[in-house]
This record gives sequence, C-alpha cells and structure tokens, in this order.
Amino acid sequence: VISNREIYAATYKDGCLGPRTKVSIILNALGPPIGNSIQEFCLSSAPTIANFQIKGLSVSWYDAQDGGNILSPDTPLQNNVIYYSSDYDKATGCSSSRWGVTAILKEGTAVISPDFTQEFCLKQESTWRIKDLNHYSSSVRYYSSINSTNQLSHNTELEDGTTYFAAIIDSETKCESNVRTAITVNIEPCDVNIYNLI
Repeated sequence: VISNREIYAATYKDGCLGPRTKVSIILNALGPPIGNSIQEFCLSSAPTIANFQIKGLSVSWYDAQDGGNILSPDTPLQNNVIYYSSDYDKATGCSSSRWGVTAILKEGTAVISPDFTQEFCLKQESTWRIKDLNHYSSSVRYYSSINSTNQLSHNTELEDGTTYFAAIIDSETKCESNVRTAITVNIEPCDVNIYNLI
C-alpha cells in the first residue's frame, strides 16, 4: 500500500458494478523512541526504567523485542539486560517499532576503612562535626543509616552514641561505594587536670 494515494472502490453484485467511491490512503509512520542504545548507571543509585534517557511522545517499555510483558517505570534495572521501548501517538493511534536499550550498572568497590569507633573530648562550648571524623574527605558521603539516600551535610553536628555511615566515590567508576563504613561516635567529658598551686 502506497501512502498519499487515492484509489476507487465499487461494489460488485449479481454481475453489476456499483458506483465508485474515492478512498484516500494516508499511512502515519511513527519512528521508535530516540536515545542511546547503551546507558550506564551507578548500582548504588538503584536505577529503574524511569532513569532511562530517551525521547518520544508516549514511551512504553517491554522485556522483549516482540510480544513480552510491559514494564512499569519503577522496574529495577539489571546489569547487561536489554529493555525495549516503543512510542505511541495518541492522535493517530499508531505505535512504533521497538528500540532496544542495554543497561550497564557500574559498581563502586572502594571503601574508606573497616567500621570503627571514634572518641571526642567534650570541651566547654565545643562542637564536633562530620568534617572532624577520621578519613574525612570531600569525596566521602555521609548518611544517618545504612540504606538512607539523604546525604548529611559535612557541617552536621555529631551526637554522642550515634552511628554514621560513610561511602566514598570510586575514582574509576565515579560511583558511590556499595559498602558503607559504620562510624560510631562517642563524646566524653575531657579529663580535668588539677594542679597544686601552693
């Protein structure tokens, strides 16, 4: 069938040909979504389908090039797996062919140190902050729990008996380490030295 062409149709019955009716043929071609066929993510960021960078009118995702199951935007990505996107034009009701995108999940293997406890001396009006911790670096991210995604400011005031969790950015993969170091803070009164002035 050729697009943008007019043809004529007529009914044929009992040996008689009826009047001709003009039919216009218009094929609405919709290309697949646009995006890189290989996209990389950090495993520590727990990427999902929604993190793919791809352009289209109304994109849907599938687990197969033909048929298969439709995937929701919150589907977790798996390393070296191909996901298939298809575009849809609501105005024409047309769907595109599917475009495969391979997800590559990079890992951060660096760890700042084994878990440790750090003690601080509480002086009058003194304040200890995250930037006072051992192994402190601007490339280290600190969290309030092992699974938290909210980074703590490096100026966050330390609290006695609290455990903080540190992850470092891997210099090669540029991804946050998958293992976090637990740092327990103990803040104790400073020893008071008394001298005999007599």
